[in-house]
Amino acid sequence: MKLRSWRQVSVLASLAVLAVAVGCSGVGAQGPENGGQQLPFTEGKPVVVPANTILYVRLHQAITAARAQAGQSFTAVLDEPLLVDNQTIVPQGAEVTGRVVAARESGRLHTAGYVRITLSSITVNGKTIAMQTNSAMAGGGVFKNRDFAFLTGGGDRSLSNSFQATDDKGAPAKKEAGFDADQRIGFRLTQSLTIS
Repeated sequence: MKLRSWRQVSVLASLAVLAVAVGCSGVGAQGPENGGQQLPFTEGKPVVVPANTILYVRLHQAITAARAQAGQSFTAVLDEPLLVDNQTIVPQGAEVTGRVVAARESGRLHTAGYVRITLSSITVNGKTIAMQTNSAMAGGGVFKNRDFAFLTGGGDRSLSNSFQATDDKGAPAKKEAGFDADQRIGFRLTQSLTIS
């Protein structure tokens, strides 16, 4: 058997190293998409926002007991991003619609005025999705020449912010019950919301 020259051995060794390098590089193998990072939420996979999630919205227009009627719709925008597992599912500023559940104008004596509202849908990526939330109610009126105001967040104390404007002494600044334009209001989902 002939001995190979140093040059031949060197060439064979180089070819062997190259073959091993090509085999280890995974040429022809399919790598994972998205750089190996799987996104937690994809367009094809629906996301469920659980019931009892709180949505904060800001009204586009005033809703008053004197002018509102049951069934009337109103618009608002999401005032905070809607999150699931610390991931933004719906961005701040998303369009929201709601409706007036009930309304009654204040009477002169013992009849307090009130307006109750709830959210009915939210728009995500151009798609309108129906939803169900608790209701928020603001009221007020005149009783024995004194103004008063009240609010209920559907039995949820964490959502009971004061929706009535007050003067410097903390007394109601207006007799008309309702919600102001640009008012921030919190609602709680009463059913889970599926976003796809």
